[in-house]
Amino acid sequence: MIVLWGREADQALVARVLSRARAGSSAVLVLRGDPGIGKTALLRQARDAAAGMTVLRCAGVETEAEVPFAALHQLLHPVLGRVDALPPLQADALRAALGLGPAAGGDELLIGVAVLSLLAEVGPVACFVDDAHWLDRASAQALLFAARRLEAEAVALLVATRDAFGDLPHHMLRPLSPDAAAHLVGPVPAAVRDRIVAEAAGNPLALLELPRSVADDRPLPLPERIQQAFAARLDTLPAEALLLAATDDEADLATLVRAGAEMDTLAQAERAHLIEVVDGRVIFMHPLLRAAAYRHATFDRRLAAHRALAGVVDDPDRRAWHLAAAATGPDEDAAAALEEAAERARGRKGYAATAAALRRAADLSPGAHRVPRLVSAAEAADAAGQPDQVRSLLERLPLDHALALRAKLAFDDGDAATAHDLLLSAAAGAPRSVAGPMLFDAARNAWLLGDAARLAEVSRLLHARGLRSAAGLDAALAAVNGTAPPPEGVAAMAELVAEADGLDAAFVAGLIGAFEASRDIAASVAARARAEGAVGRLPRAHATLAAAELHLGRFRDAVATAAEGLQLAADPTVRAQLEGVLAWIAAARGEERIAGGADQAWSVWALALLDLGRGRFAEASDRLESALAGPAGRRIQAVYLTPDRAEAALRAGHRARAEAACARFETWAAACPSPWATAALTRCRALLSPVDTVPADFPWEAARTHLILGERLRRERRKTEARTHLRTAADLFDRLGADPWSERARAELRAAGEAIPARTGDSLAALSPQELQIVRLAAAGRTNREIAATLFISPKTVSYHLYRAFPKLNVTSRTQLGRLDLS
Repeated sequence: MIVLWGREADQALVARVLSRARAGSSAVLVLRGDPGIGKTALLRQARDAAAGMTVLRCAGVETEAEVPFAALHQLLHPVLGRVDALPPLQADALRAALGLGPAAGGDELLIGVAVLSLLAEVGPVACFVDDAHWLDRASAQALLFAARRLEAEAVALLVATRDAFGDLPHHMLRPLSPDAAAHLVGPVPAAVRDRIVAEAAGNPLALLELPRSVADDRPLPLPERIQQAFAARLDTLPAEALLLAATDDEADLATLVRAGAEMDTLAQAERAHLIEVVDGRVIFMHPLLRAAAYRHATFDRRLAAHRALAGVVDDPDRRAWHLAAAATGPDEDAAAALEEAAERARGRKGYAATAAALRRAADLSPGAHRVPRLVSAAEAADAAGQPDQVRSLLERLPLDHALALRAKLAFDDGDAATAHDLLLSAAAGAPRSVAGPMLFDAARNAWLLGDAARLAEVSRLLHARGLRSAAGLDAALAAVNGTAPPPEGVAAMAELVAEADGLDAAFVAGLIGAFEASRDIAASVAARARAEGAVGRLPRAHATLAAAELHLGRFRDAVATAAEGLQLAADPTVRAQLEGVLAWIAAARGEERIAGGADQAWSVWALALLDLGRGRFAEASDRLESALAGPAGRRIQAVYLTPDRAEAALRAGHRARAEAACARFETWAAACPSPWATAALTRCRALLSPVDTVPADFPWEAARTHLILGERLRRERRKTEARTHLRTAADLFDRLGADPWSERARAELRAAGEAIPARTGDSLAALSPQELQIVRLAAAGRTNREIAATLFISPKTVSYHLYRAFPKLNVTSRTQLGRLDLS
């Protein structure tokens, strides 16, 4: 067992991570710190302490940072024999990613799901990832996806890196104390020891290596001083073998020998504790040793090493990168090899690696291939979620290239007008199948801008090209202009369900208040994405679905949908929409939960709703009027929130403002008739005068309307009639979990002379969003493995949540679950 001086607290923290995994739980910890601070040593000690666990390990390597899934292959290699136990979609995706099978369906996030499932299969398992800052992006994304979902799989994941590793919990390693540092230096003269301790500044590796080069007093940064110390040790050995090993960390001994390495040199290096040979591969004792072996060599020797390895490695991707590294100018052979590597990476869902290979291929391209390779690189970088890379690549292209990508960046930067104009230009020269989605995105931008002229132009272009979405867009145009939509608009909605991306239809349905259609379409898209393993399509579908469920008064479903979407979403715009839905529902329930990244229009509405629920009517009215005078006034939420705007104005003493708001909403509802619009319009009318009937299909709208009517009737001393409305309102608010509103209804009931009924217990309210999803699937007869595959979690996590949910529901079996009303 390695003894680490001065690291007792750090070792105890790492030991707790291993203990949790041994006990059947899971734990993740990222060890952060400067080079040489002791991260690798802590990982090595933890590996020694992981007796009785399956041990998996990998390390990022700078020279392999562009090879997709290189680190993941290294990590999972010992357990790849268990891949057959995974659900077929996941197994195929993982085999394809690791180059063990043909290209598969699904997307890059499905590979992360497969990693999670595989780790759960082999637990208890201890995973050690060193130098995570050099991991290839595809491996890093897969590991992050899995790590965020670890719960009860008996997995310990320890990561060492200089920087943050996603949003995983981390522990920063601090410099050693002077006493521990002095002990580590060992028996040297006091003056020498004091100088080393001062220069090393508590860095353990420096404390061990600087005594070997104490005469070197050049003022270099500490990592470079350490590398220089390593270089001095390397100079005592023939350098070529170690240079070859440092140039390709994946090369086995046979490959290195074919490239020119001498076994005697490697044996000498192992005796000098510079390397160790494990399972036929050369592993440097510290990452800085590898860096020193590579960077200490002159450029001509590095080029020669890459050429030698390119001639002997079997993996075509590594060969391509070695050819590129050996190139000294334009080289079409190397560029073509990289382009082929990019296509293989694309087939394995390694879009960041695809972009990197194409970018380097463009650099090496001698002529006409350069521009198309840059365009393809930008498209791959966009698929990988690398907007800075996309911008960098677009700057190298003529302005009339990659217009759709330029539009996407403009939209993400908040410039919907430029995005709209770019999309129209791009669609003009695009094939019909490509032009349709571009024009629909342009329509979205026009709607966000509140620009009827731009929206009319898109509608004209869609009609001109015979695209089916045109009639549905006409309905959205009518919503902007306040005119009656054409009869074919609704029929077009039904047709759009069958299109490849039905979310366009769900978008239009939401714009005109057809939330039942929006929900059904978005749910269909989500179901199809689950069946196909297209995890990356789920967040956008969930954003649309959650908003529809909210308006339909299905708050619990909306929270579950939005929560799952947030677990999967990376796009900040989609995350903002999901956070906005959660913020709104939290406000309806009396909780102030406005996340920093929540969509502005949703956030404003949520805060105003919170004010309304707490009786702060003037604050609610001022907040809404101020927000609607700015960008939020051009968002569809400006229409949806009109009943709240009218109520806030009326209760704040601004009847004329309330009447004007209700009149505008009536115009919109006439142009876009739907059951939800009717229910919301009834609430508006109830504010100003009595109404005869209250639509019952939308619980939130119904509850709010009954409360308004009950309050008026009580003030008019018609207490018997008031109590009927107030009881209905209180019951609906209870079911929705809208406590402030329920309390208002009860207060009115007390004032109307009725004893307050006891609240009905709601066992479902005690379930977390994920527990609710799992319980519903279990009640439908799905097995744990089927539930796990559907929700992209592990079967052990399913078992864990069912174990927690059963007591909350007062059941002991799945049979009893099936008898509960879980709607």
